[in-house]
Parts: sequence; C-alpha cells; structure tokens
Amino acid sequence: MYFDNCKTVEEAKREYRRLAMQMHPDKGGKKEDFQKLNDEYKQFLIVRQGKQAGESTFQETVTDLITWLKKHAPDMLVFFKENFPDEYQKVLESIMNHPMGKIAIGIIGALKK
Repeated sequence: MYFDNCKTVEEAKREYRRLAMQMHPDKGGKKEDFQKLNDEYKQFLIVRQGKQAGESTFQETVTDLITWLKKHAPDMLVFFKENFPDEYQKVLESIMNHPMGKIAIGIIGALKK
C-alpha cells in the first residue's frame, strides 16, 4: 500500500522517511498506523533484497514467537486456567509429555525473564 509505486530500495527509503515523519506517534500519528508502515517497509525490503515474501531466519522466528508469547500468553493462560481448570491441567500434562516439551519449558523459562 505505502510502497506500491516504489520501484527501487532508494525510492522506498525516501518514501519511508517522508511517511515516518508524518506518521510517527511522537508527531501525532497513530501507533497502529506507524507499525503498519514499518511492517510494509520491512516486507518491501525483504522482497527487494531477493528473499521470498514471508521468509525469515530461524532465529527471527523464535524471537518473534517469544515476543508474542511474552505479550499474550500470560493473559491467555490465566483465562484458560480460571475458566477451564480441568482442560488447563490436561494441556500442561500434554506439553510436559510431548517430545517438544523441553522446547516448551525453555519458552516458558524465557517468558519469566
């Protein structure tokens, strides 16, 4: 949307700078709109730099997952535990018994940091 008319990375950089000055929350813009601008700019650069759209490194994926979990998992777990206590216990047992349980434990440990 923001970079549809950009043919080069340089054009996109100029457009990003121009829009960022207008849309930044410190300049009166909405946080959500500024985040969308950043996301679209990042996607444009990924595509232009030869990567497939949506491709990311394993580390980027893990980092994004941990960030998302830190933000959303605590509230989700509290809701689930309070409203579905029996199922909550079953889910915890399933996680601990699953072959990927050590990874899940590692993620939970990262959430506590």
